[in-house]
Amino acid sequence: MPAVRRLFLLLLILSSSTAAAFAQGAAPKLDDPDPLNFVAPQPIPQPFIAMSSDSRNSEVHRWVFGSGTDQSVAARQLTGQLNLFIRDIDFACDLSPPQEYKLELAGRGDIKHFFDQVKSLEDQYFGVARHRDGRELVQRQELQDQAKQLRFAYRSGVFEEGSLLEKIARGTLTAKQLEDLHELRLERRRQQYLMHLAPVMTDLQNKLSLTPDQKERLRALILSETRPPLRWGDTENFAAHVVLIQIGRIPEDQLRTVLTDKQWPRMRAQLQEANGLEKFLRGNGWLPGDK
Repeated sequence: MPAVRRLFLLLLILSSSTAAAFAQGAAPKLDDPDPLNFVAPQPIPQPFIAMSSDSRNSEVHRWVFGSGTDQSVAARQLTGQLNLFIRDIDFACDLSPPQEYKLELAGRGDIKHFFDQVKSLEDQYFGVARHRDGRELVQRQELQDQAKQLRFAYRSGVFEEGSLLEKIARGTLTAKQLEDLHELRLERRRQQYLMHLAPVMTDLQNKLSLTPDQKERLRALILSETRPPLRWGDTENFAAHVVLIQIGRIPEDQLRTVLTDKQWPRMRAQLQEANGLEKFLRGNGWLPGDK
């Protein structure tokens, strides 16, 4: 048999065997090092979320999700956040199919865990509402404190540090991928900081009567001596305070090299006003740690 014909028959046999294997549902394991061999065993199921229509839970939902949002809407929003979160990681790391599958599975676990916590809060609230005694106000306040933590997680994302997704990412991504992801996140935090700094600088220019040169020197000093927060979260109403508290960490003598003696008291008043929210902002993770 000519060599060319034998080679043709061998390739035909190999291709038929491969097709049969996939037709029978054969798929490599998630830890298969070759991403080209990976076939996700099944579409990842949506996490089961026990929906409650009990009107007694509407107040708990308002505490956690805000007015006008129920669990079904919140579930869709968190799923959308997960998709964006993984897309962000993929942009930095060029994920293989097995890696993406593992991260999505972990993220859906985080969503399920979040709604399990909401359900637990609902059960506790129902118990308090039934007892109408002197302990009710104290217990209600404790539940509201728990709800604040859940509300923060809901608005900032349930996939941050400490989440199952982050833990799986550290064990799944290569050292190079983790480094690339870290660099991307640093740059995005820096861009967010610049975005929030711009209106603060305009406000300070107006209130302190800064010259263009002073404004530029002050901006350069702020960027060299402060750091972006690890996360901004739900900071629409507090972004300026986050920036001003950061400015307040700069030694006074450095700030006064830019400002005149007449401008300094007005700057100090701005910084002192922002400091009133420092405990709240730090508690929510919106301020970076000390150097």
